[in-house]
Amino acid sequence: MYRPLIINDLKASKLSSATILFFILMASFFASLVTLSGCQLLGAIDHLMVDAQAPHFIQMHLGDVDFDRLDHFANNHHSVASYQVQNFVNVDSHDLLINGQDWTNHSQDNGFSSQNANFDFLLDLNNQKPQVAPGQVYLPLSYYLNEGLEKGDLLSVNGLELEIQGPIRDVQMNSSLSSSKRFLVHPQDLAIIQEKGQTEYLIEFLLNDLDDLSTFQGDYSQHQLENNGPTITYPLIRLINGLTEGIMLLLLATIGFITLLISFLCIRFTLLARLEEDQQQIAILRAIGLPFTQVKNLYISKYLVISLVANLLGFGLALGLSPLILDRISLYYGTPNRPIIAYLLSCLASLLVTVFVIGYSHHLLNRYGKMTPAQLFNLRKQLGNKKIIKISLTSPLVSTSQGYLAWVNLANRLKSYFTLTLILIMISFITLFPQRLASSIESREFIQYMGIGDVDIMLSIPSDLTAIDQENMIATLDDDPRIEAYNFQAQATYSFQLSDGQSSKLWLRHGNPQTFPINYQAGHPPQATRDIALSYLLAKELDKTIGDTLTLQLTDGQVTLTIVGIYSDITNGGRTGQTLEQAWQAPALKTNLYITSQADTNLNKLLEDLSSQYPDFQVISVNAYRQEVLGDTANNLNKLAKSSRLVAMILLLLVTILFNHLMVIKDRIPNANLKALGIPNNEVVYKYYFGMALVTSLSLFISFLLNQQLGERLVSVFMQALGIGRFYFVDTEWWVWFLQISVLVVWVMLATALSVRSIKTMPIAKYMKE
Repeated sequence: MYRPLIINDLKASKLSSATILFFILMASFFASLVTLSGCQLLGAIDHLMVDAQAPHFIQMHLGDVDFDRLDHFANNHHSVASYQVQNFVNVDSHDLLINGQDWTNHSQDNGFSSQNANFDFLLDLNNQKPQVAPGQVYLPLSYYLNEGLEKGDLLSVNGLELEIQGPIRDVQMNSSLSSSKRFLVHPQDLAIIQEKGQTEYLIEFLLNDLDDLSTFQGDYSQHQLENNGPTITYPLIRLINGLTEGIMLLLLATIGFITLLISFLCIRFTLLARLEEDQQQIAILRAIGLPFTQVKNLYISKYLVISLVANLLGFGLALGLSPLILDRISLYYGTPNRPIIAYLLSCLASLLVTVFVIGYSHHLLNRYGKMTPAQLFNLRKQLGNKKIIKISLTSPLVSTSQGYLAWVNLANRLKSYFTLTLILIMISFITLFPQRLASSIESREFIQYMGIGDVDIMLSIPSDLTAIDQENMIATLDDDPRIEAYNFQAQATYSFQLSDGQSSKLWLRHGNPQTFPINYQAGHPPQATRDIALSYLLAKELDKTIGDTLTLQLTDGQVTLTIVGIYSDITNGGRTGQTLEQAWQAPALKTNLYITSQADTNLNKLLEDLSSQYPDFQVISVNAYRQEVLGDTANNLNKLAKSSRLVAMILLLLVTILFNHLMVIKDRIPNANLKALGIPNNEVVYKYYFGMALVTSLSLFISFLLNQQLGERLVSVFMQALGIGRFYFVDTEWWVWFLQISVLVVWVMLATALSVRSIKTMPIAKYMKE
């Protein structure tokens, strides 16, 4: 019954139907892609953690280990299922050569280990434990890919030649956000490397029940076991593994949701315009006894057909393009146990878009079901006789006849232009939001969220720096005219007491935090010896705020500090603290030296000089450090930003053409009258250009404000899991904004020109008879 009517209606409204189909297609595409990628990511990470038997609690420790005491603790603790101590031999990046060439990555702590016997396995690309023979080495996956290495290449470690066999997946240190990387070698080679390297220990525990993790962590601290290093837990491993891809999926989900909202507004606009044209026919059908339900089903059937076709195409497009994301997930984490579930959920997400579209169409049509045939019949007449908003010819808004027509058109179609404004705001948001996020993460200012101030160079000193060594370095730095400022920060770990009496660990930085201030969410840097600042995640976990106190457990007593600041930090799991240099501070696990140079300094030459002067230290520019840690994330976001701009330009083109096309159809009679009176074509169409230019400019301005406020808050919600309490976009240069706005306005004007060109050749006599 409905088939011929639907076909005829689709033929009569090709443009509006095609536009709505495209919007629903894009909404379905994003819903399917995000669901599929998200499920695959979580499933692959879980699968990797099961295959690798990820530890529940890891304590990194630099120094001597009392193995008898550890054995006694592990064997007598009811929560421990298994435990082990792994040697992690740190080797300076300057002591590594790839095929005779210098090692290029200087930001990470590079450590060598042999395969564990019980759990925390290093796996190959099939998630199997590789068999390593003497003289062979497996590299971290990110190094293997970034360096473009192949099986058979040579790695030299302090003169020891090792043949590269391939990459490994490391459940602990897979992510670029992890500050350390493990190389897998045979125990014989590890013993040789250990002679010249610095041995750190990974003290790892598997628990009977993960729910006991918090209690176990407190017990470990209370027994004052080895703790000279960061603490890593199972939930933190899972979180860090998913963050890099998670940021991109968050953006895709946001774009998909906005596209769905745009499709709703387009459906509303086209459906109401069509109902206004068909009201008399609907009234006649109702008058002869046809139930409104059947009339409504006709329109619903049309949108159901469009939605199903769009969903099929959107789901197919998601499947076709999903390898762009899924291949990377599979490479880094493997495949989930039951990938079919991800595809089923993806299909369901696509179908939900149809459910939302049909439900919204029902909602719009129900308002007409309550009207009698007489009301429906007279409604168009009432709309036709509605009061026209008048503008005086002496108004300052009007200087020409075409200006008068433009303002009258705008004033009498406020609802339509308001709907268009909402749509353009959302499209502009899709254009600006990913780009601003990508540029902010790429910017120099982002380093302040990594516990580092606005500096140029950082030197990482792996062992405690003696007072004499530091004095000699200070004298050298003071004599170098290229150096503007510097600051030493010693890092050590401390136990502290929780409110429930349990103990926990704190990674504390000692130094002058005011030399290179970082991003503080609340309060200020420590200024007195009894002051301490906490990272956002740590303060949140401890339920601490400004003015609260924290008591640190020392070897010879305790010290109580007052919290004066809360800052953002994504390093060390986002759980760190800052204080001044103290008489009671523990021996440092690592000391960092931060340097800023004079404006006219050749930074590369300064880096070379510092590297040759301090060959035992890791010397790296902050820009290179940021690129090594965040490079993959920034590259993915840039690709997504470019794709979103392309999608937004297509959406903008279709919406502009659709809106003006419907306006031109409604204005056929008045436009014919104007042309009959001798009004030139350029003055007749001016009102459309004027309205679109005004609405587009207003939409871009509002979208900019939304990006600044809503966009920052959306990103902050996600970044809080990483350790950034409040995220701020980096300010964009004015000429970049001007260029973007100009391109969008010109694009809209071109689309308007395409949609109003029919006015020039319209048959005047035909429409004047209507």
